[in-house]
Amino acid sequence: PATIERAFEILCKRACEQLKQWSGQQNRDWALQMSLSKHVLRLQSWPEKLTHHLNANNINPRQIWLSINESDLITAGADIKDKLATLSAAGYVIVIDDYQGLLPSQAEISANSVDMLIYDARKLSENGRLQQTVADNARHFRLMIRNLQGKAERQEALEPGFRYGEGFVA
Repeated sequence: PATIERAFEILCKRACEQLKQWSGQQNRDWALQMSLSKHVLRLQSWPEKLTHHLNANNINPRQIWLSINESDLITAGADIKDKLATLSAAGYVIVIDDYQGLLPSQAEISANSVDMLIYDARKLSENGRLQQTVADNARHFRLMIRNLQGKAERQEALEPGFRYGEGFVA
């Protein structure tokens, strides 16, 4: 745990410094996504370390997207979910990465303080049940799609309500 804790602190420090540099150069608000593993989530002081580095660099919490795998969120204990709720209330964006519909309703997703869902374009194209969740979830959450493979796929993704995209677009 000490190695994970130290690595997380270095990541927080560098991420916040980079975000501050980008914001100063471009004169606009950037957001940075940080993926939190189940190992980081189990650390007692990770929210305090993150908040310390945010404050030290004068970064708005809305500029940090805390990304958690859906299955890790489902199996997380009440203490972890309480930390996420506190961070969400402070303005951090809580993201389910690789959303697969394991949390089947908006109420269950919202109960976990989630602001954004990230879908994988490859999994979405193969899963009709998952495709059906997109339009409904777009009314309640910000949606991102990753692993886009071209302009046609990008256009298809924008139609049902994805606000953000990631991948190769020629």
